[in-house]
Amino acid sequence: DRLAPDQLDAALDFLLAARRVIVVGAGQSHVLALHLHRALQTAQIDSQLLGDWYDFLFDAANFGAEDVLFGVTVWKYSRMTVEAVRFARSVGAPTILLTDATYAPGAESADVTLLFEWQARGEYMSPAAGAAIIDCLAAGLAARVPERVKRSMALQFELGAASGIAYR
Repeated sequence: DRLAPDQLDAALDFLLAARRVIVVGAGQSHVLALHLHRALQTAQIDSQLLGDWYDFLFDAANFGAEDVLFGVTVWKYSRMTVEAVRFARSVGAPTILLTDATYAPGAESADVTLLFEWQARGEYMSPAAGAAIIDCLAAGLAARVPERVKRSMALQFELGAASGIAYR
């Protein structure tokens, strides 16, 4: 209910125009960042996943306006992700933030904010709602670049079956 269609379209435009997409998600957000990274790879978008401060420190020198920084962060918000979004914005790179609140740190620096409602029991955050937003992005990419997605999925299936990690 919180996903704004215009924000989804803007995110897809940025992703398809990018030289590469740097995905940042640490802590509780890492599982969502990995899911996003794999969806981008399936659409044959050059994607890099940063999971810790050292990844960010060594990659920051390469950020540019032709890149997109896609941050994934939920309460308790990851300082690394927030700082990566702010830094990318400061060097002119478009920024996308997948988060759970309009007031989340880093939202002020995001060109596009994709919001979801997360459910929790104590300290455990369910990634289901965030994964649904990523699935919407994946569906949008499949609609916009269907041949790339079909080619990737076929190859992923064949390699998985040939290596014994998946069944025919």
